[in-house]
Amino acid sequence: MSLKEVSKFFHIKWQPPDHSQVKLNFDGSFRHGVATIGFLLRNSDGNPLFAACRNLGNTNALVAEATALRDGLYTALLHQYQRVIVEGDSKLLLDCITLRYAVPWRIGLLIWLIILYSESFCLVLLSSHVCVPSVPLGSAG
Repeated sequence: MSLKEVSKFFHIKWQPPDHSQVKLNFDGSFRHGVATIGFLLRNSDGNPLFAACRNLGNTNALVAEATALRDGLYTALLHQYQRVIVEGDSKLLLDCITLRYAVPWRIGLLIWLIILYSESFCLVLLSSHVCVPSVPLGSAG
């Protein structure tokens, strides 16, 4: 089912985090041989706290998604945010992080860093707007 078909059944809208949390939205893309990433940290009012984007050059979409998440978590860590809700659109990346899927070698180090950075927070929840439930980072369940 495509995102367009899903949106007929579900109202997909950005939801703010609780007052004690920040939300990290991240995305990676690949087009015409070039991968780019971006992420945005927002508070409970939806106000941006930090945003970044960059060109990764010649790589693939999964590497781009993982790099965007790693960079976003690292930035949240540098800014000393303690409670982070993470939202992205890559079910494959989510499955790799939660160990539901074997980690491809190209993102092995990125996954390791994502898990390492997440251990510095009081709360990190991953969610995806591709209709999978939120899970604690590193959870195999």
